[in-house]
Amino acid sequence: FNVDALRRSFRVNVEQPPIQGHSLVLSLDRSIQYITERELAAGVEGAHAKAGIAIVMESETGRILALANYPDFNCNKYNEYDAGFWRNRAVSDLFEPGSTFKVVVATAALEAGLTRPDEVIDCQKGSITIGGHVFHDHHPYDLLTFGQVLENSSNVGAVKLGLRLGEERLYEALRNFGFGAKTEVDLPGEIVGLVRDWRNWSALSIGAISFGQEVGVTPIQMLVGINAIANGGYRVRPTLVDRVIDYRGDLVRTRASQTQRIMKTETAAAVLRAFEGVVLRGTGKAAALEGYRAAGKTGTAQKIVDGRYSATKYVSSFIGFAPLPDPKVTVMVMVDEPNGTIYGGTVAAPVFQKITQEVLLQLKVAPDQTLPARKFDPALAARDSEDYLPNATPVLPLVAQDPRKPEKTKNEVIKVYVPDSTLSMPDFRGMAKRKVVARCQELGIRVQADGSGIAVSQLPPPGTAVAFGDTCNVVFAKKNLSSYKSIPGLTLDTAERSVPPPNETPGRH
Repeated sequence: FNVDALRRSFRVNVEQPPIQGHSLVLSLDRSIQYITERELAAGVEGAHAKAGIAIVMESETGRILALANYPDFNCNKYNEYDAGFWRNRAVSDLFEPGSTFKVVVATAALEAGLTRPDEVIDCQKGSITIGGHVFHDHHPYDLLTFGQVLENSSNVGAVKLGLRLGEERLYEALRNFGFGAKTEVDLPGEIVGLVRDWRNWSALSIGAISFGQEVGVTPIQMLVGINAIANGGYRVRPTLVDRVIDYRGDLVRTRASQTQRIMKTETAAAVLRAFEGVVLRGTGKAAALEGYRAAGKTGTAQKIVDGRYSATKYVSSFIGFAPLPDPKVTVMVMVDEPNGTIYGGTVAAPVFQKITQEVLLQLKVAPDQTLPARKFDPALAARDSEDYLPNATPVLPLVAQDPRKPEKTKNEVIKVYVPDSTLSMPDFRGMAKRKVVARCQELGIRVQADGSGIAVSQLPPPGTAVAFGDTCNVVFAKKNLSSYKSIPGLTLDTAERSVPPPNETPGRH
């Protein structure tokens, strides 16, 4: 406002020319996002669960490569869905983490010099009394090493480590991992979680918190906290926005990386070895990868219903990293209210395995050919409808097969691909975009899609020998091109110009 001679204010309208807006370049990888959404949906549906969340993050940088919620919704028709579907559960939902939280007490005890990686802990036949309440293990363990406490997910072992720390130091460890505070991920709706000050704990709290009860965390908090084990002891800020560019494509600003050391490198390495034992010998065997070393932790937490822990409603989770010894990605899977089997090792770990196996392929991480083949499990093979060739002696890891879900009929031919082999590029012409993307994912081929509708052209052409991780550029068009033979390398503009008006007889191409 301006003021006249009588001190009266008046508005002056000033017209400004419009300014071109900026664009965000995200860290999400389209192929990895598709893999994550597909496998999460299959895992939730297979467990007859209520919902699920999966996140894939670069271990070193905190760049989020994929983030999926299931069930999801069509953003173009959001008004047709209940508002609950719009919520990004990864940053806005609280859950009690259960046994994945044991990393906090284990790490803090190592940092404080209150235990050693080779210490043997008396787990007292699977029970311990705190404040008049008995905490149990799922198995009556006797003597377990520090690593075996994590491998076998012993509540008693975790409680004993928590008691050594004491309330104040355990609380400090929670805050050190980032619990009770926002991760500052560049997403709206993030909540801080629920971590009560240690002065307000009950006599039972130190025992319950040691194995993941009496705290409320978000999936993104758990991912960021445990990721410090993968990168040598640093808590990194997760990010979705890589950079901001102007309308000319010039850089306006880039992501600001933030890291904080929360444990010594030696501590992170010791816990990482224990987490590898979880996958090799412990509760997370179903997370084992083919051709890569993996590590992680299972979690199975009772949900609170009407103020009490439910005996029928659970949250199953798995957080892991691969490949060892230098993890590239950290992956979290959480399944809400599975039915039937409810354990993190049988519900969430297999989803981690499927996602991470393909993610490493997409990132072109070379498999370790010296590793033994993943142990064949008939029940797992039947459930997944995938054969691991149990009667063969694998020399290279199996990374893809065609068909992906064989019928197991007599004389059926199954093409098996290993890292150094090539395959013949399929003919995608005439196929819907969704089917092309799915087919490429099954065969380990990256896809670069242009347009929408049905495929009219592709590069490399059908029949070309390609290797795993190669890219196929596919042009799609919405018009009816069924009467045309596509020309390899045809651009979208050329394809659309070649379509005659309705009722016009197409020429020869």
